[in-house]
Amino acid sequence: MKPAVQVNSLVKRYGSNTAVDNISFEIHKGEVFGLLGPNGAGKTTTLEIIEGLRLPTSGEVCVEGLSPIKDAKELRKVLGVQLQISALPEAMRVDEALELVCASHGIKPRYDLREKFGLVVHRKQQYGKLSTGQKRRLQLALAICGDPKVVILDEPTAGVDVEGRAQLHNAIRELGERGVTVVLATHDMAEAESLCDRIAIIIKGRLAALGSPEEVTAKGSYQTRITIRTKKKAV
Repeated sequence: MKPAVQVNSLVKRYGSNTAVDNISFEIHKGEVFGLLGPNGAGKTTTLEIIEGLRLPTSGEVCVEGLSPIKDAKELRKVLGVQLQISALPEAMRVDEALELVCASHGIKPRYDLREKFGLVVHRKQQYGKLSTGQKRRLQLALAICGDPKVVILDEPTAGVDVEGRAQLHNAIRELGERGVTVVLATHDMAEAESLCDRIAIIIKGRLAALGSPEEVTAKGSYQTRITIRTKKKAV
């Protein structure tokens, strides 16, 4: 079975700064895959290249057999995206947002997603008046309303309270159970361990580790001995 996402020797430079430095990995169909790293590590740049929002300096990316550069129109049919930073018109209501995005997919409004994400009571509320958690839940609903094969979530729980975080986690697990490939960018290792089948850790644009959460954490579970030599003896 071909991978859902393939990233081969990916490089992205901005002048003399290398944001993504020759990374390669594959994401299997139906798995929840975590992309971890500190802020500025290159996670969002990598995802934006996969999404077709940014051109790579070199390397190749393939999503469900499609090139984000050459097959942008077809990619929109199989890929759902929740950006790290995104916004709708402040006056747009929740139902209007669902109707608009569903219309762009050529499908009937997915009002069922209002219940799924606890947005029924907010259906007539303007986007600008929603809380951070409500906005995040709406953005996830919009990302999956077209039943994509691959869903990319960039820091989906950032700024969300405990209850909203739990709802989003349950929704992500359900996507994985349905066989949807989920790519989750986060800097929270606990979140990745709870949700992901495998994770990749990126540090300063380079792939530092790849494997299951257990495999990756096991590699770091060792003791470091520091020896200091004095004039008399080592301590």
